[in-house]
Amino acid sequence: MKKLKKILHLLLLERGGKKSNLEDTYYFIKPTFAIKDKEGFKYTVAKVETTPEVVIHVYRHGLDGEEEYFHIPWNQYKKNYEAV
Repeated sequence: MKKLKKILHLLLLERGGKKSNLEDTYYFIKPTFAIKDKEGFKYTVAKVETTPEVVIHVYRHGLDGEEEYFHIPWNQYKKNYEAV
């Protein structure tokens, strides 16, 4: 598990993530890391929590132009999403 977290750490930094000093959370200040679901909807990754489980926090703009926020557990990400 430690090796997997190290690989995840390197991948998140490579994608532009900034690690928080207080917790195992990575923030994405610039909207450069995006994912899409199987239907083609794109989401911008805002942050990734790695403890206790990996959870990806994303947002997209709704029809009214307002940002909508979603939390995607890792097991759902693997099944329904991919990096863009």
